[in-house]
Amino acid sequence: MAKINLQKAGIGIMGVAAFAVLALPVINVSAATTDVEVTANIDSSLTLSASTPSTVSLTPTTTADEDAATGTVTVATNDEDGYNLAISATTPALQHDTLPATTIPVAAGTVGTPAALTDNTWGFRVSSWAAGTYAGVTTTATNIKTTATPNASDVTNVAYGVRANSSQASGNYATDVTYTALVN
Repeated sequence: MAKINLQKAGIGIMGVAAFAVLALPVINVSAATTDVEVTANIDSSLTLSASTPSTVSLTPTTTADEDAATGTVTVATNDEDGYNLAISATTPALQHDTLPATTIPVAAGTVGTPAALTDNTWGFRVSSWAAGTYAGVTTTATNIKTTATPNASDVTNVAYGVRANSSQASGNYATDVTYTALVN
């Protein structure tokens, strides 16, 4: 009889184990989602280059002689609002290379009101101005161009004009002009 009791005990344990598996609760699984914002910050870039114009050569007589040479200023920017281009000079007058006290002063015209050169003056002009009109360069950076969009290679033609009569000492005259570009 001991044998029968062992069998009944084994069947009883198996029955309890089977019942336990069948009695487990059913679990519902649902999906969860979330959004992630991906951002990129692209900084503004700006490059500036300028070509050196040819030398202005004059042979004045008692009446004035006038000549000009053109250079280019190129600006590239990815700034969404474009850029401003300004011109200035530490020493605006053209200075004689061997007679430092001898100069050619800047023209009286301004960026807002460019004018014809008078005798023994020099100035600059951008191609959008009326022919023959110039402005004097000053020590303060003066805006000469504004754009409102990005530009991969925006070229500004700048002419440098000199008008001199025979009272101006012969020789080489020079000054350094500075261009400054700023993103808007």
